[in-house]
Amino acid sequence: GRVFLCVEDNGIGIPAEKQRDIFKKSSRLNQEIAGTGMGLYIVKRMIESQEGRIKMESTPGEGTLFKVFFQAPFQAKKSG
Repeated sequence: GRVFLCVEDNGIGIPAEKQRDIFKKSSRLNQEIAGTGMGLYIVKRMIESQEGRIKMESTPGEGTLFKVFFQAPFQAKKSG
């Protein structure tokens, strides 16, 4: 009953001690990269408002994998 989406990059990765903060409002983990710290916070809120969830796995120097789980869209039963 869910749709599963993975998004992966080969960027700088996120250190384990900062991974807990990645979805917090105004969280900026790297001041050298432009941004407001709102992007992942908003994404998480939008996904959760639709009864979905998002998880992240990251290895510094190797990249990050985001796993997004959505509720499957309603499908009408076919009459026979």
